[in-house]
Amino acid sequence: MAKQNNILLSQLDTRAPRGLDKEKTKQKMHAMLEEINGLQNLLFAENNHSLLVIIQGMDASGKD
Repeated sequence: MAKQNNILLSQLDTRAPRGLDKEKTKQKMHAMLEEINGLQNLLFAENNHSLLVIIQGMDASGKD
C-alpha cells in the first residue's frame, strides 16, 4: 500500500468549482439517487449483496 501524505484542511478551497450550475447539479444528483435506489431494490430482492455509499463533504455540507 502506498504511503499517503497528510491533508491540511486549512489549505483546501471549499468554494464550488467555477462554472458549476446549481440547478443542473441538483438534477444530476436526483438522477443518481434514483439509479442508486433502483440498484438497492435489486440488491434487496436478491438478498445476496449489499451497497455501501460513501459521501464526502465538509462540515455543514448537507450529508444527512
